[in-house]
Amino acid sequence: MKQITTLFAVLLVFAANAQLVNGSFEVNGGFSLQGWEWTCGEPQGLMDAPTGGGTWSATKEPGQAKGCFPSYLFQRLPGTPNGSLLTVTGWLRCPESFENVCLGAFMGFGSVHSNNVQVGDNVGTAGVDWQFMTFTDTIELAAGDTAIVLLNSGFIGGPVNPLPGYFDNLEVEVSQSISERTRPIISHYPDPVTDVLHVGSAERIERIFLIDGAGKLVRSVKASATTEHLSTGDLPAGEYVVNVLTVSGEGTFRFVRR
Repeated sequence: MKQITTLFAVLLVFAANAQLVNGSFEVNGGFSLQGWEWTCGEPQGLMDAPTGGGTWSATKEPGQAKGCFPSYLFQRLPGTPNGSLLTVTGWLRCPESFENVCLGAFMGFGSVHSNNVQVGDNVGTAGVDWQFMTFTDTIELAAGDTAIVLLNSGFIGGPVNPLPGYFDNLEVEVSQSISERTRPIISHYPDPVTDVLHVGSAERIERIFLIDGAGKLVRSVKASATTEHLSTGDLPAGEYVVNVLTVSGEGTFRFVRR
């Protein structure tokens, strides 16, 4: 019993430490880099955020072989054990410009040891519209390493100075392996729907993703109850896919907005 209690306490500490500090890059309504570290130039704040994402986002210039590189924005995840399965989610985009290029906005995991940053796999976008992205990876750490969430805007070796990527609303969650997850039973009504879609589960719902017929994410809703009510009055008519993430697994269903 003592061993079980100790293990449970360790898991609780790990889950708490895996949470990001200030993933929205703002404190008390102002731009803030609290909790974050960086290489090369200091990240800048921009009053441009995705819907529901507050006011501010952060930008980070790309690495430049003829200037400063590598150029990273990162946050340590102390206490993360080797082999942990983590998921990072966030909103990314490139600025729109007809005169310059943006290599992309990228997010993923890595490690740091004695201020030496190692980059792992990542995902990104070069689109000019805010895009919600998710990335899951197994953390691989050597002795003395600390896991990090890492953001960057790419690297270039020529004389061009590409535009920075934008980042906002970053979150990190401890994931379960596929074998540990079950497929929950998800209910919804009405279908077709006009104004409000009601979603229910026997387990607590953590997040709901709403995807249109073209495969574009149109809404991401953070939840904390067994029932959620989604406003659909502003959606164009058509068929949509809903992915529901609960405490033990994921469920998917389709509905029609008329």
